[in-house]
Amino acid sequence: MKAVLRLIYTYFTCTPAARIFSGIGATLIAVSSIALRNVPPTFLIGVLLMAGIAALYIGSSMMPLMLGRMARSQTFRAVPAVRLKLLASALVTLFIVAVPLPVLAVYGLMVSQSPYGPAPTAAQLASIHAGLVQTFWAGTSTSVLVAGWVYVVLWFITSQRNAAGLLKGLAVIAAVMFFPTRNIVDPDALARWDVAICSGSLLTFSVLFVFWPWLRALAAPLLGSLGGAGAHSSRVSGREIDLLLGTANPWLLALGQLIPVLLATRIGFYSAAVWLFYLTLFSTVSGAIAGQAAECSRALWLRGDWSPAQLFVRVEKSFWRHNGCVLGVLLVLLVAIGTYEKLPLVLLAAGLPLLALGTILSTYLGLMVTRGLRWTECLLAIAVMLTLMAVAVLAARSAEDLRTVIVLECALAVLAVVLRYVARGRWTHIDWLQCRADRALSGRSAAAHH
Repeated sequence: MKAVLRLIYTYFTCTPAARIFSGIGATLIAVSSIALRNVPPTFLIGVLLMAGIAALYIGSSMMPLMLGRMARSQTFRAVPAVRLKLLASALVTLFIVAVPLPVLAVYGLMVSQSPYGPAPTAAQLASIHAGLVQTFWAGTSTSVLVAGWVYVVLWFITSQRNAAGLLKGLAVIAAVMFFPTRNIVDPDALARWDVAICSGSLLTFSVLFVFWPWLRALAAPLLGSLGGAGAHSSRVSGREIDLLLGTANPWLLALGQLIPVLLATRIGFYSAAVWLFYLTLFSTVSGAIAGQAAECSRALWLRGDWSPAQLFVRVEKSFWRHNGCVLGVLLVLLVAIGTYEKLPLVLLAAGLPLLALGTILSTYLGLMVTRGLRWTECLLAIAVMLTLMAVAVLAARSAEDLRTVIVLECALAVLAVVLRYVARGRWTHIDWLQCRADRALSGRSAAAHH
């Protein structure tokens, strides 16, 4: 039990940024719960609650990577029941992040009932109670399921840190969007179905996680024969610098974006605001792989006769060759969707530069990460994402907000120039000793005191 608690504490405090976000999240959730006990639910309380849950989730975002590394580590295999302890710590962390929202939401519904007016009958009380119970279980199961899948997305992205990892993450996001469609088209779906789906998913993950070493040993002969058969037929080609940076094949990610977009059409994303919001989010994903540029460039610097400033120029060109193709596909998708759905021309005029700004900002935010992901980069990334999402919503609302959209897009363009200047300055004075892949994680110390 002590080892599990120590692991949970490490998930939320493994880096300075994680400690800051976890502290802010816990504080905002506590303030929201206290406010609900004293005043009626308001929009401000809801915003504080959502901000607190988002901050707490960001604080624990390193949990999938730490869990995976410790599960595969040779050192921890000697610890008794290590996989059970790791599984318990992961599930508890998941519930810590996911449960506050449905609990406080149901509590807000309870306290929002007016104390005035005629007393409800027994039948009305029973109906209210049944509705609250159904809302709680449906909300809890959905929140746990979505939070768990987002952790899976983080695992793919942080463990592989390449286009393949992003594609796997996009596939999971598409699956999360695909399955809840039943609740959208059928609001009367029973809560027990949501609970069954959530329980089945957690049980499946638990069984696979605990018995994974045995399953992998059983499948090793088959995988070995398949790998050996294709080892001589596959070849990797491209520029050397692109191969080392993981930007040699941009069309893999560019075309991979089509699957979530096509699945989104099943839900009925025919709102202009939702479509622009959705594609803007995708534009920032393509630039996220630039966060590994400094780590991968250590090998380039040792092998090439370049100064740090010259190396930055080459790395920048490599990522733009990659992200330019991905951005081009997104721009074509926006024009195609806008034409098919007969979206306003004003929206397309504002949306095209918005998608470009999303890719540019995320790329230079990634290139700024030369000393590890610190709280400055985290806060700046969150601020940029919120601004991009706000511009997407404003651009789709009406023509009256067009002036505000233009001003915000100009401000984001200026910010992109500033971020490039900062990134180039950091690369000029880069310290290669701080550009190691596993410099920030200290999960081993968490389980050493089992």
